Amino acid sequence: MAIGIAHEMNTPIGIGITGISCLSEHLLDVEDKLHKGALTSKELKYFFEQAKTSSSLVENNLDKSAKLVTLFKRLSTQEESYPIQSIDFSQWLDLHLQTFNKPLFEHNIEIDVPEHAKLRIRELALRDIIYELISNILIHASSNDEVITINIKLEIVDEKALLVISDNGRGILAEDVDYIFNPFVTSKRGTDCKGLGLYLCYNLATNILKGQIKLDKDKKDITQFVITFPLET
Repeated sequence: MAIGIAHEMNTPIGIGITGISCLSEHLLDVEDKLHKGALTSKELKYFFEQAKTSSSLVENNLDKSAKLVTLFKRLSTQEESYPIQSIDFSQWLDLHLQTFNKPLFEHNIEIDVPEHAKLRIRELALRDIIYELISNILIHASSNDEVITINIKLEIVDEKALLVISDNGRGILAEDVDYIFNPFVTSKRGTDCKGLGLYLCYNLATNILKGQIKLDKDKKDITQFVITFPLET
């Protein structure tokens, strides 16, 4: 895990260092020519262009580094960060689904939840799991104009909650199925997708909710995740 984090951080930090180094070289060159009275307007214009390019490069990659640090901090799943709350799951789910706004509701959303289902859990952990799973669907399961069906179902069985989230989108690559809960597994390498969403879901489900999360590998026409956890943490 540490090696993976170092690898992800190394790229934006390395680019930032390169950008600063180039800017410093151009600055020293301009300063030298200025002292000698040999600086032309063309060279000064070129310096300004290079300075803008380098500063933009550094800013963008520092921003990427900051986002990576925030993401990696989320992977530290400690119980004190997730206080226990009592929730009415139906109302709670409706409230949190609204945070996705238009991208989610361009698809068909089917919700099958018992009315007034009461849970006393570390609800921020459940929120993060649902957020990551639905974000994955929106990013990976549908193409630009494709409308898919997303199903969210909750069952209460023997003092346990059984939450099922599924979609009929493009599915998971066969070679990734056995490794999807490992860190840095993604079909979109080279983008902002770092392959840590399902790894976070696994840690939250097992360490914080004291339950489990599984991919139902028997489903061939849909991608279905099943999360089980106690009604009370």
